[in-house]
Amino acid sequence: MRSKYSKNILLISTYLLVFFFKLNLLASEPTKVVYGGFSYGTNLPEKSLFKTLGLSNELFSINNKLKTAIQKINNSSFVIKLEDLKAKNEDPENQIVMVIALDDENIFDTIMGDVHITNASLTFRIIFFNAYNNTLVASIPIEIWQDIQSYKKNNSQAAKIEMIKKMYEAFLNEYVSILNNFELKKKYNLRIGIKNLNIEDDALKKMPAKLQKDFFIKEKFATSFSAFISKNNNVALVPFSMDRTGSTLKAKFQDQEITIKFPDPDYYIDVNIKKLVRFEDKKNKKATNQVFYYGSGIEFKVYQPDTKKTVIQGYMKRVTTQILPDNIEKSTFKNFEWFFYNNSLKALFKKISEQTPKSDKKWIKTSTESDLKLTKAFKELNEVYQKCR
Repeated sequence: MRSKYSKNILLISTYLLVFFFKLNLLASEPTKVVYGGFSYGTNLPEKSLFKTLGLSNELFSINNKLKTAIQKINNSSFVIKLEDLKAKNEDPENQIVMVIALDDENIFDTIMGDVHITNASLTFRIIFFNAYNNTLVASIPIEIWQDIQSYKKNNSQAAKIEMIKKMYEAFLNEYVSILNNFELKKKYNLRIGIKNLNIEDDALKKMPAKLQKDFFIKEKFATSFSAFISKNNNVALVPFSMDRTGSTLKAKFQDQEITIKFPDPDYYIDVNIKKLVRFEDKKNKKATNQVFYYGSGIEFKVYQPDTKKTVIQGYMKRVTTQILPDNIEKSTFKNFEWFFYNNSLKALFKKISEQTPKSDKKWIKTSTESDLKLTKAFKELNEVYQKCR
């Protein structure tokens, strides 16, 4: 009797071991992702700097380079296939598509004394979505910026074209690097994203008139900050939307424009851009140069709306140093200094995003104000990022 009972137990145990082995094997198999191509995103339906600069045929070239770069991507969580998607009624769980969208672009020409500066920024988005119901799986923003300078003459069209080409090459490198390290899941239990972004009047007045009037101004800053958070913490972020009732992204897939629905995040990030300031360091003034400090300050908050628990909240600032020729009149600063304010703000976004992998206690002590112990709060924020991966 005991022998028969033991055999049954052994048989059941064997079946269970085989079952869990197959289940674990299935779970460890990389997700198949169909490459969906390159297109213009929500904010840029049919324009790009390439078209502006007379290179309208470059889109096809970019798409080919992205497809070629797939060969350099080696990720255990997913594999990218260059093939057509199966019919929508077949296996809805395995309808994952990756599209790359150029989401935003800016080019800014200015003159600083005898120096002519052209600054450009490009914002891309890697989008994984389920084509069965066009819902977002993961979104990874990438921002690339660069500037060129020339003395006593405008930057030529050829120089601008070369700059933009180098920016696309930089994006391709980022694209490969990020996808080699990103862990893709078919579903995420928790998500994080910038929910609210405000720009106070004091900061808004320091921005160029064209940018002040830009309908997507908040989205530009939200995406820029999200790109730093994503890169430095290896986490996907829910895209920012000024109107959460219409939370969608637009992209092209299989020669059709599609609308991708995305959810409200479980953790909200609120950003309030409070200050952009400039002050002169008269003590360190050189014989032929003048020294200025450009600073930015924001209120940064991360919280759970359902439980109303605040993970982190505080005022944070960053200052950058600029040495300018003595012959530049202060009355002309408004023509070019957005370049320096913007650099300060990006430096602040970068610094905040770097505190979760490894906190800079000196910066936290000298450049932040909060009722919370921010070193501890940043550690808690790091745990939140890990939950959202």
